[in-house]
Amino acid sequence: MPQFRPFVGTRYNPAVIEDFDAVVAPPYDVIDSDERKRLVDLSPVNAVRLILPEMDQKSSPADSASRLLRTWLDDEILIDDAEPAFYLYRMGFEDESGRKRQTSGVIGALSLSDPDEVLPHEETMSKPLGEQLALLQATRTNLSPIYLLTPASGMSLLLETHGPPDYRCTDPDGTHHRIWRLTSPAILDAISQTVTAHPLVVADGHHRYQTACKHADGDGDPAAQWIMALIVELADDEIWVRPTHRLFLDADPDDVAAAFHKVFPGSEPITAKHDAITQALSDGRTVLVGQGSPSPAVASVPWSEGSLEGAELLESLAVSKLHKELIPLLNVEGRLEFEPDLSEVLDATALGRATAAIAVPPVTVEAIRRVATAGLKMPQKTTFFFPKPRSGAVFRRFEADST
Repeated sequence: MPQFRPFVGTRYNPAVIEDFDAVVAPPYDVIDSDERKRLVDLSPVNAVRLILPEMDQKSSPADSASRLLRTWLDDEILIDDAEPAFYLYRMGFEDESGRKRQTSGVIGALSLSDPDEVLPHEETMSKPLGEQLALLQATRTNLSPIYLLTPASGMSLLLETHGPPDYRCTDPDGTHHRIWRLTSPAILDAISQTVTAHPLVVADGHHRYQTACKHADGDGDPAAQWIMALIVELADDEIWVRPTHRLFLDADPDDVAAAFHKVFPGSEPITAKHDAITQALSDGRTVLVGQGSPSPAVASVPWSEGSLEGAELLESLAVSKLHKELIPLLNVEGRLEFEPDLSEVLDATALGRATAAIAVPPVTVEAIRRVATAGLKMPQKTTFFFPKPRSGAVFRRFEADST
């Protein structure tokens, strides 16, 4: 099993930074150009300048990030912790129903020596590793944690807090992020043993993990053989899995409807309103939304994984039916968009940016566990884990961690 250990983190200096809201950022792959500009305007030392650097007149984006990181260290905007630690990371938020929830995990260093024990739960969209690889090579720093799930029951019981957090912030979605350093030898050992007792499932960060593995193969530095990872217990009360819906940008809506009824027989009309569709999705129904305002909607019969296992479970998922049966009927593979926000889906169809959309029900935590442990993968963009940890809460520099 992959090893999991404490590391010497590099963090924003609280003596210099008073407003942590202004310096942290979402993961790089959910930041568009407008969001990047907003983050840059928040602070001249916002983490987005490292995770999504821009080219300047003198150097490449990766070299620019490396130089900026060194400047922030020299100016003591960033400082290294005095000793290795795990970092308890807690996110408090409300789900779509208004229920207050909390996700607690631990950030540590995960070995890259056993990639077969880190299981992807879904297919990934192919992306070139060049930019992320160049950034890792230039900065020699894990700038954001990958997000992994452990089936080890009871890990959350180890993550008790004492005293105020070392750092806190609130993101624009209203999620409260808090972090504590854990240094008790007994707690460190218990967390390490618990995490390494089972294979891990990737929730978010497939490409960063692949990039780190590629970098480790060609780098002799022992610190390069590890990656910063947030580990969360694979449990209903710890994680919230949102679905990712499909937008058809220019397909004939009548063709989409015909394909939908063929793949999902027994479907029936429902009210084309946000609340009605949300309820249908929570009942395990897949919903077709057509162009127009208000948009018509059709819902499939309810689905649940029941006692299904392995390939039979995988084939029963709505997203599997979409990608194996419905989408091939339409020949629109390159004209799809993926959107986790149902309100955005309804706006896109109502305003004509999409001719049709299919909203899919969320897969359960249990379904993720069964598919991943069977060595299988769900289709790309099946899940959207919410909330996401902020980049800048802690960095892992190879130089600091080596000492």
